[in-house]
Amino acid sequence: MAIATQPGLRTDRWQRSFHPWQGGRGPEAGLTIRFAIRVKPGASRTKVGGRYGEDALVVAVQAPAVDGRATEGAFKALAKAFKVPVRELTLVSGTTSRSKLVEITGDHHDRLQELLDS
Repeated sequence: MAIATQPGLRTDRWQRSFHPWQGGRGPEAGLTIRFAIRVKPGASRTKVGGRYGEDALVVAVQAPAVDGRATEGAFKALAKAFKVPVRELTLVSGTTSRSKLVEITGDHHDRLQELLDS
C-alpha cells in the first residue's frame, strides 16, 4: 500500500491511499481519502465547508444529534458536496461524537481542499 499526502496537511488526519483490492475502473479505481470532519447538528441550514481546528472539515446539518440523525445528515451532505453516492462514504470512527473520521472512495483531494478553504 502506497500512501501519498498533500503538502501542508497532517498525515494522521488526511491521507490518500491506494488499495488494489478495491473494485472499479479508471484512474480513481482503488483510491480512498481519509479525513476528519466536525458535525454541527441543529444548524439553520445544511452546509459543507470551512475548517474546525487545523484540518477538520465542518459539516453543518439541520438534523438534531438524536439517534444518529446528524451523522446521517452529514453523510448525505458530504455525498452531495463530493458528487458521489452515500455508499462511497465510510465512517471510520466517531459514531457518537461530533468529530468523525470519514473515508471516501475516489480521488477527491482537490475537492476536499476547496471545501476546507471555503
